[in-house]
Amino acid sequence: MKTTLRYLHRTLVITSIFISTALLAGFLLWHSSYGESVRPAETGAVVASAPGYSDHHVRSSRPIERITWHWASIKTAAEGTDNFPMTWAADDRQYTMGGDGYGFEIQKSKKSIILSRVTGPYDTQRYADLWDSDGKSYGLLALGNRLYAWQGPGSGIKSFAETWLYMFDLNGQLLEKKHLFSQSDRICMPAFLQLGKDYEYAFDDWVYAYAIEPLPQQSFSVKRIWREADGVLSLLQAVVGSPLWDVGTGNVWLMRAPRDQLMDRKAYQFFAGLIDGVPAWTADIRRKRTVIQFAENGLVSCTYVPWSNTYLFATEHSNSFKSNLLMLQAKFPWGPWHILGRWNSWGEQQGIQPTSFYWNFATKWFDPNGGAVIVFTGLKENDRYNCMRVTFEGK
Repeated sequence: MKTTLRYLHRTLVITSIFISTALLAGFLLWHSSYGESVRPAETGAVVASAPGYSDHHVRSSRPIERITWHWASIKTAAEGTDNFPMTWAADDRQYTMGGDGYGFEIQKSKKSIILSRVTGPYDTQRYADLWDSDGKSYGLLALGNRLYAWQGPGSGIKSFAETWLYMFDLNGQLLEKKHLFSQSDRICMPAFLQLGKDYEYAFDDWVYAYAIEPLPQQSFSVKRIWREADGVLSLLQAVVGSPLWDVGTGNVWLMRAPRDQLMDRKAYQFFAGLIDGVPAWTADIRRKRTVIQFAENGLVSCTYVPWSNTYLFATEHSNSFKSNLLMLQAKFPWGPWHILGRWNSWGEQQGIQPTSFYWNFATKWFDPNGGAVIVFTGLKENDRYNCMRVTFEGK
């Protein structure tokens, strides 16, 4: 009997150790998906060949230290229409996507999504609506004689359920569309990295895009509280918040595909962390890792600034639709990211209603002296195409 009891006790101990080890391994594997440094064996990732960057990435950067907002320069158009991600094409025209409105040319009926063209210099902009349909887009890219638009179906949280990629010619003719991601992939509302006219500042043969992570419907938002040390963001803790319409966790992914295979889901790779400061990539979407963990939910944009040789990432912080602008800056598209500015009720003191929720830059209107144009949109009075001159300042 004693022998039997001793055997059972030993079996229970071994089983307990095995289960505990498995649970710990599972936790560590889940937790590591939010880490920064990884080993290739953990992810099956392929280490990017660095350098291999183009000349502008070899150059030293001069980080932007301040932004001057020229409020008196604001121009508006397309009343009652929002969103407006911008891109600059080889034909020297800019293209954008409006949403839930009547477009620049005031269509007879309200449209869910509208592809438009913006021509001319800043002071004498002209607009033409090219195409409309159902859905939402915050990611548009011009490559050669094609336009690529990330699109989610419907409005509000419906547009977070799926991610499609649409391809157009420069006249707005839809050529092809493909479903690439579902909410189960933890990807929604991607935004292409903007690299100047016809992607002229590309440092390799890949096209890069950022995407936010959606929460399951009827879930609670995970508020990520971060701290700043020497301008560097680091995650402090995560707490459970209230349900939000935009169902984003605050995590941002970085993905890429060869520029001639954007419509092919199998061609995509996902950022899998840094190995000795070098980005690693994986074709397994389950092994992707966050490239940014900002404090709150929000739509995103990222733009390369030739004047500073840095990347600017813009999103909301704290509460949505309150003009709470968070801007990060980095030397490379994968970071490390530094806080450039964190504004509450952006523009309110200048008489701008604090209802903005999305910002991006019109790259055609960058100038060599640090001048630029920011495009923003929002609710109520800001429910339109708004653009304004800004000046970057640094050493």
